[in-house]
Amino acid sequence: MANTSPGVATASPLQELQKAFCLLRLSGDVLIAEQCQIEAVRNGTDREGVQMFRMTPGKLLVRRHLEALPLASLQRQATSPNSGLKSKALSCASYTRR
Repeated sequence: MANTSPGVATASPLQELQKAFCLLRLSGDVLIAEQCQIEAVRNGTDREGVQMFRMTPGKLLVRRHLEALPLASLQRQATSPNSGLKSKALSCASYTRR
């Protein structure tokens, strides 16, 4: 029987990551970018461009995003004492350039 706890999303972790991030291949490098920043540039609300991350910082960003998701398959893993950093999801609404 599926877990239908309140506040638990039914999407898979992969689907959630694909909604939030994308991979870019530029000049032989693979970079990670946030989908919301790309959309903001497309809409004209962000004129500074898309911030792209190399794999090591990008993996940290993706991991923090995964740990903060209310997914049933990740709840136990994200709340275990050995899971590393625990944080709130990084959202584009709270993102400000410095």
